[in-house]
Amino acid sequence: LYHIQFNEILKRIEEEEFYSQLIDMSLAMLQRAEIDYQAFTRPILKEAARRNVAYFAVALSLLQTPSNKIDFDVPGYVKKEVNEEINNIQAHRGFAASAIFNSPDSRNPYEEDYSQYVPRGHYTRSDILKSYFKAMMWYGRMAFLLKGGDDALISEEDAEIATIQASLISAELPGVKVADYTAKDIWDRIYAVTAFFVGTADDLTPYEYLTALEKVFGQDLAPNQLAAEDKMLELKAELA
Repeated sequence: LYHIQFNEILKRIEEEEFYSQLIDMSLAMLQRAEIDYQAFTRPILKEAARRNVAYFAVALSLLQTPSNKIDFDVPGYVKKEVNEEINNIQAHRGFAASAIFNSPDSRNPYEEDYSQYVPRGHYTRSDILKSYFKAMMWYGRMAFLLKGGDDALISEEDAEIATIQASLISAELPGVKVADYTAKDIWDRIYAVTAFFVGTADDLTPYEYLTALEKVFGQDLAPNQLAAEDKMLELKAELA
């Protein structure tokens, strides 16, 4: 009885509250990433912003249901990668190289286990819950890895870009408006309730990134500072 009640409460919150809020947050963060991509001129920052555009576009694509089409367009400069990720997720393939998180010539590409995106439990009970499950799996599983190189899971270049991606997302969450809230308010709410029901995250979250960013860069982070090699080394050490 306890387990049934536990499941029903979580199901109702996800279906009636978090699904729509996740869409709103994702739309706002996609728009912010697109602004970054257009504004940045340094190649590494531009590539990080481009990957963030694709990252949020995948989540929004997964959040759509047959009866709920979200009003957004996947930008042409990430359409190929987004379609490839969606195809891998819908096919439920096993391990395969991510289309977004890898450089074209990477010798040790980031691989994701796409078989994990099959809805299960109460997430099979409606189209909304199925879509929510896949989007939350995407947000929860895709890691912005810190370490790169021959003895790591990804290349040094991809680790550098991933750290900039995560830093940009974390730094921008508190300032991106979503109606009367910020993107961070929505993230906080979803994370707090999810953590209460299923436990806190094992990986670094925006909380850790925001603390580390403030320690290394101070209160006001200028995105160009993320292209400074010495500061990025300092940030990686702090995050590690």
